[in-house]
Amino acid sequence: MLSLKQIFIFCFVGLLFLVTSEILAQPHHRGDPPPWKRFNSERSQQTTPTGMQAGMQQQVVSPSAIGYIETHMHLNGIYGIYGSGSSKQRDFDAAAQNAMVRMKQLNMTRMLIMPPPTQYQKEASTQYDYEVLKGIAQKYPDSFSFVGGGGSLNPMIQEALHVGGVSDSLKKRFEEKAHEIARSGAIGFGEMTASHLSFRAGHPYIDASPDHPLFLALADIAAQYSIPIDLHMEALEKEMSLPQGFQSPPNPSVLKANIPALERLLSHNRDAKIIWVHIGWDNTGQMSLSLLRRLLQAHPNLYMSLKYLDGGLSSGQNRPVENNQLKPAWLAFLQEFPDRFVLGADQFYGIPGKTKPFPQSDHGSVYILKGLPSDLAKKIAFENAEKLFNF
Repeated sequence: MLSLKQIFIFCFVGLLFLVTSEILAQPHHRGDPPPWKRFNSERSQQTTPTGMQAGMQQQVVSPSAIGYIETHMHLNGIYGIYGSGSSKQRDFDAAAQNAMVRMKQLNMTRMLIMPPPTQYQKEASTQYDYEVLKGIAQKYPDSFSFVGGGGSLNPMIQEALHVGGVSDSLKKRFEEKAHEIARSGAIGFGEMTASHLSFRAGHPYIDASPDHPLFLALADIAAQYSIPIDLHMEALEKEMSLPQGFQSPPNPSVLKANIPALERLLSHNRDAKIIWVHIGWDNTGQMSLSLLRRLLQAHPNLYMSLKYLDGGLSSGQNRPVENNQLKPAWLAFLQEFPDRFVLGADQFYGIPGKTKPFPQSDHGSVYILKGLPSDLAKKIAFENAEKLFNF
């Protein structure tokens, strides 16, 4: 039979457990540990997919054992684009709500949202930049942070290429917009692009040398504010013919090398942090581990954002995951540079029944994390992102 002292101790421990559980269940407030550092049992339960991308079968995967940050994601909040004669409408809040459902399923605790790279003279009704995303981040501060420039700075670089040079007035507009974005609370510039292939009708081909004068100017501004540049760029160590499956036009029949120009951008200002995004999603066959290793060794201000997308036109041999398992060669590569990688699944979250579905890639980050030892998993899941984006 238990003594009164033993009964008292048992009751005290039980009460302490209940109080602690209630505290951990509270929302994140200023001064608390960020939510991605706390194991969230509710997020970790398998849930039935609801909503998500309209018409797309969701990958059912068990959630990550630790909370993690996705540093490169999109909200598809514009609809009425695909129907003949239909008017275009916006509801980014509905897209954000849809994204938060998936965040809970995967134990994703924060998402960095950004506009995709936009063409020069793109139709205004489908163009947006940081302003709308700032509103989402302010409304849901525990779930979203925002990055800006894809819908404003990218078109200005394309404008310079279109007119054949950078005038003083264009450079002034570009720099003023970059300062505006940085002062707005954006935690990075993106999605910027130096090489963006067109995959289908209506999907843009965008190209600019990474050492373009406006990219160099942006690097200086990024260094000034200590925020990174999120850069979409196909890997082209050498010139090559357009890969099979891509159409020309709008893509050119020959793709020119861009790695030398990327290295000039990296060397221009070592205080500018450049994140080369979509690493592991190789559309040229040239994104080899040997190339990535050489660049990381040579350029301490280069970081890489990991993406896994199965299928499509990308080159399978350079994907990080095979049969839902992280490849041993990629594990060794990540272990070699543990502080230089973040997650960036590049998923577009739309509005069920209203927006066209995009290929699903958000589950890829879970596969990557599950293949990592715990210390490295924490770095890539959230610690590197915290340092890089100054959380």
